[in-house]
Amino acid sequence: MASRTMALFLCLFAASCVRGERVLHQAPPTPTPIVMWHGMGDNCCDPLTMGHLQGFIEAQLPGVYVYSVMVGDSPAADTMHGFLGDVNAQVEAACAAL
Repeated sequence: MASRTMALFLCLFAASCVRGERVLHQAPPTPTPIVMWHGMGDNCCDPLTMGHLQGFIEAQLPGVYVYSVMVGDSPAADTMHGFLGDVNAQVEAACAAL
């Protein structure tokens, strides 16, 4: 019985080594794209808020695609829509942009 247990242990150990070896030789995964959407009073591109966060994410995850949602034709319009816009229309616009 002990020899069967030892054989099973060695098989499992060998399998885990082979499995670990495969993981070491795989290409690094492609980062998942990120969509950011600001809250009220901000806009998509402010270099002190969302723009800074986008740059930070891109620096931490090389090759990642980051899309910061802008509702309207400009950052100022984006801020205004955050307070006064119809959220349902904004969701539709964001989905269409994606």
